[in-house]
Amino acid sequence: MLDVETNHQIILLYFREGLSLRKIANQLKISRKTVKARITEYERFKSKPVSDQLSPGSSKSRYLTSGLPTISLSGTNEG
Repeated sequence: MLDVETNHQIILLYFREGLSLRKIANQLKISRKTVKARITEYERFKSKPVSDQLSPGSSKSRYLTSGLPTISLSGTNEG
């Protein structure tokens, strides 16, 4: 399993830098099949409505909101 940083690098190198799957795989020393799988997974995630991505209790929701302070209506930060 790849760490979060490697997954992030794959997405940035592919979408922002425009590198090919082969170049990304060579640079990160992983297989092209792994690079393709991560890009496909990312594209599938991004194609879902935001409401599905952040449904309460989903692992993606917990990941995206963990460690973030909550803001009350009074304007004070909690957590």
